[in-house]
Amino acid sequence: MDLPDLDLHTSPFKSLVFTNDSPSNLEAKSVEEFLHDHLRELLKQDEEIARVSALLNRLTNKRRHLQQYINAHQGILSPIRTFPPEILAEIFMQTLDDHYDVFDTKRGPWVFGHVCRRWKDISRSCPAPWTSLSIESLHLHPESRRSDLPDILKEALFLSHNQQLDVRYSLQSLIIDDGIIYRPKVLWVNRRSNFWDILQQLLDMLVHHSMRWKSATFVIPFKLARRLEKAKGRLSSLVSFDLSACQGSESRMYFDSETIDVLSVVPKLQELTVTSVPDNMLLSFSWSQMRHLNHDFGASIEDHLRLLTEAPLLETYIARFHDHSPLENHRLHCTHSSLRHLELSYQDSSLTLLQYLTCPALEELSLDICNVDTADISQILYEFGDRSGCPLRQLSVKLEDTENLLVHLLDSLASKMYGWRHDLFPGLAVLKMIIEEDGESTPSILGKLADIIRARWNAGSSDGLRSLSLVIDNDDDDWADSDTENEWAECNFDVFQRFKEDGLDVTLKRNGLCFVFVLQGW
Repeated sequence: MDLPDLDLHTSPFKSLVFTNDSPSNLEAKSVEEFLHDHLRELLKQDEEIARVSALLNRLTNKRRHLQQYINAHQGILSPIRTFPPEILAEIFMQTLDDHYDVFDTKRGPWVFGHVCRRWKDISRSCPAPWTSLSIESLHLHPESRRSDLPDILKEALFLSHNQQLDVRYSLQSLIIDDGIIYRPKVLWVNRRSNFWDILQQLLDMLVHHSMRWKSATFVIPFKLARRLEKAKGRLSSLVSFDLSACQGSESRMYFDSETIDVLSVVPKLQELTVTSVPDNMLLSFSWSQMRHLNHDFGASIEDHLRLLTEAPLLETYIARFHDHSPLENHRLHCTHSSLRHLELSYQDSSLTLLQYLTCPALEELSLDICNVDTADISQILYEFGDRSGCPLRQLSVKLEDTENLLVHLLDSLASKMYGWRHDLFPGLAVLKMIIEEDGESTPSILGKLADIIRARWNAGSSDGLRSLSLVIDNDDDDWADSDTENEWAECNFDVFQRFKEDGLDVTLKRNGLCFVFVLQGW
């Protein structure tokens, strides 16, 4: 029998409930009988709750299984099952990275084969997902796994059909796990490891398809690069090529001339990055189609100018200089109308090239200068910019062991020098500097940077300086750990804080530490 809603105020023992009085013997007996009836009713309620809970659990489980059953059959009517193969193939392409790890069969285009038979058939019948192959994180371990690698690569190449390939093969991050530790130099030079054969085999398989290469990147040891010689005369589709040696791989300095000669017959080549090349090896090649060139081969100033002259479509030129020899033909000069990005590295050399070069379309100039004997870089840059009349927007400079050059350069960027008709690179929007110097110069450098900003920053306008980045590096310096208030005060960080608040993109770092606590008001 259901009990009415209970209220302590209507209890027959209300006087005892709301007080601490002791019940009489008669009252105590009455309370025991009262509780006996209610405890029996409580037990009935617990039994009913248990019955209903069991029923609820049974119905919930039944519903869940029914929903799973329905879902499984609703999937039959899913729109993705009716997508035309070409639409599904395009969806596959959009989900992939630029390159896929050939040997990671749980990712990339391999993963589509694990979903259903239709997805597997479509992914394997469409060559596009398979054409951008990457072998860059090769992990050689257990024998069974190692023996599978050629078969996996063979299948990937087969699935790309006859489409053009984008190939990356880098052994810079090679991991060997067979219980024997091989230093890279031992592996590359002496070829003592059993892994050498597998590395050669993988490269040979790629070279076998070299007639399909559109873009190829190789970071390999010098001796292994000899396998590339078989690709000579087969690179009719190659547009972009990047070749460099594994760092610290061998004692020798250059690739074999026969290896580099592979590039002598590449009619469509437009982008080339090649390091560790024998001196003057590339000078006899044709550059008429070249648009991007990055090299470090030894060449005279005349050679660089001649190369630029023979590459009229060149947009990017990156080169390193180690030549002290003066220009023999002072009448030699190159005006390059297509060059937009020029990056030059001078090691114990001079800035002579800029004195004989005119680039009216140049937008970005990057200079890496170490131990340069030029007295004043500012005048050379001014004459170059004045002669070119170029719309230079970005200047990046790295200076090492060149304190005098630094002073001249900072001063010339802050104000128009005597005899100049206009500022140095007046349209400059981005200035990036990396400086290696002693700690005592930091306040002075920051002061000159503040002068540069004042001269070139135009708040609220799209003209003028928009971004400034400074990195000061000195391994022997403990200045950044100093808590001397005078040293910090001399840096005038509040000036840079105000510029940043006005919208200028300012980044200041020293020995990897960024002064964000100042520039963000911490």
